[in-house]
Amino acid sequence: EGKINLMRLEQVGNTVRSPLFPAVLQSALAPFFFILLGLLFLGPVDPLQNPASLMCWAIGWPALIGMAIVWARHWCALCPMGTMGHLSKKILALEKPFPSFLKNRSEIVVTAAVLTILWLEIITNMRQSPLNLGILLLAVTILSVAFSMVFERQSWCRYLCPLGGMTGLMAKASILELRADRNVCSSKCGTHECYEGTDKTMGCPFGQLAPTVHSNLECKLCGMCVKSCPHGAINLNLRIPGKELVEMERTSSAMAFLSVAIPGALLAELAYQTPAYSAVRDSYGLPNAVALTILFLSGIIGTNLLVLLAAFVSKWFLKDSTQHNYAIFGVALIPLTLASLLAHHIYYFITLGVQLPVLVSQNFDLAIFQDLVIKLSPNTTLLVQTIIVIVGLAWTALIMMSMAKSSVRSRISAVLGLGPHLAASAIIAVLVVQSIGSTVH
Repeated sequence: EGKINLMRLEQVGNTVRSPLFPAVLQSALAPFFFILLGLLFLGPVDPLQNPASLMCWAIGWPALIGMAIVWARHWCALCPMGTMGHLSKKILALEKPFPSFLKNRSEIVVTAAVLTILWLEIITNMRQSPLNLGILLLAVTILSVAFSMVFERQSWCRYLCPLGGMTGLMAKASILELRADRNVCSSKCGTHECYEGTDKTMGCPFGQLAPTVHSNLECKLCGMCVKSCPHGAINLNLRIPGKELVEMERTSSAMAFLSVAIPGALLAELAYQTPAYSAVRDSYGLPNAVALTILFLSGIIGTNLLVLLAAFVSKWFLKDSTQHNYAIFGVALIPLTLASLLAHHIYYFITLGVQLPVLVSQNFDLAIFQDLVIKLSPNTTLLVQTIIVIVGLAWTALIMMSMAKSSVRSRISAVLGLGPHLAASAIIAVLVVQSIGSTVH
């Protein structure tokens, strides 16, 4: 209901079933990634003069966040770091089972990894240091290769990768999903080619049986199951954005914590750029790393306490536990979280993106690229960012309304249970817009 199977379109179906998909895109991106990495290490130290740094911050991050809405976690299928991990198996492939204690706690590990990356971005001043950014990307690539050589399939990408985990979290709000028709699977299939693979195709890189996949977090839309399935049971569905959040078959406190913590981390990053932060730090005589860590933890804890308080009040009206209430409504914040991140990085797209054609024009004496530069005023930039956050808030509110209605029969109880979470979401949205405004100007 409310979904359109795009595999019925001949062009889409043929593309996904083709052995060239997504191999062609992977082959194109891998060399580009190593050129990018080389420029980060060997290129200009000034981030405004380093094309690799500009590409990452002005285009890479905004595209990663924005495209998660359109094609879910498909970036993970194209990711050069994952591609290198897969290719490394041709050198050494021990194919050890991934440890169960990590597999069962994957969401906790990914949450910690994502927040660690966000903390490192701020504390190492990574936006101003191409070298530090290069070290981070190289470290993730080395870990991907090492885990791929030791463990089965693409265990690093599925269970541990912080970039994949963040993309997977945002992919829950995507308009696309790859799902199996369980009726076909149960009535026709006994060989599980989607998991095992065939003579011509590999099995699921994430080690999933197609009919057990319920979330975009568990799928990178690589299409391997489509190529392997002899019964045509795999559908590529166009769906209502955020529908997965309403239809969640299980709740995850770890994913809820992460979706609430990311706006907190963003507020800390924005506060770090204000004079007030320096004044408070200097007044207490704290080292910058210590003060920044305290600020970062305060942002994460603050937003989560706000949602937890809302859950404590909401549970009395929706007749559930505080933990369950926090988990479902925390995950419902994903659209607002996605919008907050996108609004923040749109600023870099607008202000830093113009430097790319300028660099091309200066270094290659091509004046035509100078004509591509379009500069927006700070007020216009802030207006665009504010609209993005408002859309995210409205999107989150609609999802929360659906959740509240499905929790209780009484309309009054649903409204009363919904109120605290709408208030908490609005507070987070206002804080994000105000913080963004203080940095834009």
